[in-house]
Amino acid sequence: DVELQLVSLGLPVLLAMVVSNKGKFAKEQRVAAAKLCGQLSAEGKSHTYRALHSLLTWQFGTPLMESAAQPEKLIEFFDNVESNPKVYWTKEVRSEVIQGIQTEAKGILEWQLKALESVRETGKMHKPCQWDYKSVGMRAKHPTFAKQLEVGKIFVYEVVDHPNFPIDPTLYLPPLWKRLELEVAKLNEQKHGQAEKVVCALLESVAIVVTNLPHVAEGFERERLMYLYSMLQLNSIAIQEKVMEVLLASSNKQVAMKSAMERLIKYAMPILAKGDTTDLMEGVLKLLLDLVRRSSPVVKQIVDLGGHLVLILICMGQIKNATKEVKKHAAQLIGGMSNDGVNGLSTQEELCNILTPAFKPKFVMKTEKLIAFFEEDHEHKERNWNREMREKVVKFLKAELSTIVPKMPSWDGKEALFDSDKMYMVWPRPSEPEEEDEDAEDAAENPSAEA
Repeated sequence: DVELQLVSLGLPVLLAMVVSNKGKFAKEQRVAAAKLCGQLSAEGKSHTYRALHSLLTWQFGTPLMESAAQPEKLIEFFDNVESNPKVYWTKEVRSEVIQGIQTEAKGILEWQLKALESVRETGKMHKPCQWDYKSVGMRAKHPTFAKQLEVGKIFVYEVVDHPNFPIDPTLYLPPLWKRLELEVAKLNEQKHGQAEKVVCALLESVAIVVTNLPHVAEGFERERLMYLYSMLQLNSIAIQEKVMEVLLASSNKQVAMKSAMERLIKYAMPILAKGDTTDLMEGVLKLLLDLVRRSSPVVKQIVDLGGHLVLILICMGQIKNATKEVKKHAAQLIGGMSNDGVNGLSTQEELCNILTPAFKPKFVMKTEKLIAFFEEDHEHKERNWNREMREKVVKFLKAELSTIVPKMPSWDGKEALFDSDKMYMVWPRPSEPEEEDEDAEDAAENPSAEA
């Protein structure tokens, strides 16, 4: 095998040295070397190709195979710098590649020098050079390039920096989902300090793809949605926020139906109850409102999970990070739930059972009027909504949520987590109507019997 002999003598390194050294070799020499690289690459199946692939980075795969016919393009690719989701060839990467080539070439050139001296001194041929081409991939270190997160020949960090760059989701997303699961496993096992950064970048790139190509989200399988929602349980606010970005960007009727069928909001509601950040809270509230508008079952699920307790506490400013904007989103969600054609009336009844019936018309009014009404004193039949009762309601709801929230992620949808009858521990039961005298009633209905 002549090609293998040439590889053992270090020919790929010498060719790469000529191609990469613009200062020492003329353009014609570099083009000739590039052409020979292409001829020896044999459509990506030769030892030469594999060696050059390692020396120059895998980005040179296509240019190498095309350089037999178009060697100038290989030279042009090497000389220019570019960074985007498909190419990451910066000055730093190129410098490290050149350094790696020079390191490999040093040993080969030293052998050539010794071989020449041996011939001159003894007239005998020196022993053949034995370049270790098999492990060149292990020796060729390109630290800047290695830091890049690459999935399916796409540079993920560059996708984040180039959100409008065209990406083929059929090629990008399948390997991305696998990488995401791998990195989340590392995160759970605390084996990789960079796992959180990697997971966030992967999720952000998914959000970019589905934002640019909304139809992609329509094809999300049920298992994919379940996995995304389950990631909200990870103990990382940064990851939770990126998951919310993906879920919001993926919003459509099909996703809403799948989310409702699997009761996936049970993973989002605990985040709302914790109130870690305003961004997270706003993201969850926007997501829930979108789902409510697309799927009536979600309205009932929010109530059965005890989510309406959380919304009330947010509107009353009793949950951490319940800013003015967060309150507005919570009030909008209450309005959307109350307006639902299937579960709207029952939702209003559940809310009024906690508050007072006087709230009912406020649920479908402007958000600022509903929020303001929480702080206004009023009286409705047996219920007096004043400061004292507000404090009692808040204390009761917080106590209930402390037991309900931990149960949310495992909720099976069969029974409501909040027992609305418990509100009579706070509010008095409505007075029973006075019973009429049964004998008098009978006498009125049957006067002939008395006679």
